[in-house]
Amino acid sequence: MADDIFTDGTIDVTLYKTTTATYSPDIPTQDVTANSLFSATVDEAAQTPAAGTTTLIQQAAGGQAAGKTKFDNTEVGYILGIDSSVPKFYIGNTTNYLNWTGTQLIVSGNLIATTGSIGGFTIGANALYAGDGATKIQLDTTQGIFLGANTLAAAPFSVSLAGALISTNATITGAITATSGSIGSFTIGTYLYTGSKDCLQ
Repeated sequence: MADDIFTDGTIDVTLYKTTTATYSPDIPTQDVTANSLFSATVDEAAQTPAAGTTTLIQQAAGGQAAGKTKFDNTEVGYILGIDSSVPKFYIGNTTNYLNWTGTQLIVSGNLIATTGSIGGFTIGANALYAGDGATKIQLDTTQGIFLGANTLAAAPFSVSLAGALISTNATITGAITATSGSIGSFTIGTYLYTGSKDCLQ
């Protein structure tokens, strides 16, 4: 019912008598490149490729596919080849997939990286950062966020993982709510006081 076909320049299965493989009329005829290895499972009665296999025509045209029949994410599998003169690669299913459209790499699903870069940012094991010294910006899962220095302790702006905010030059507009701490020499409590609780009410 079916044959596996391997060729080093000639096809010796009865269905394919020359190096040109012809399927049913709805599949175009294309020359098979000599001295190349091709394989496919073929339904001889229907003269069509068995479902889910890579055909001789696909391989001869420089393409590979399994599961997918077109460059989209509606089918499970992969397809690699040329689409209107544009090289493309699609792999995955309707939810998790990786697509090379010819101009863009599109990923749907988790992307995990502990090294490399994204734009001008360097990827670390626990951090994403860019710049150096006064231009440094770092998001760090072990420290927090800091800008303007190479360490959180030296940074003119930082927010620790505990929520401690440091800014050496802040302009704040809008309401500020505080129930503890200090402003200048005044301590914040149920009221503002300084010294021995001389208060402003």
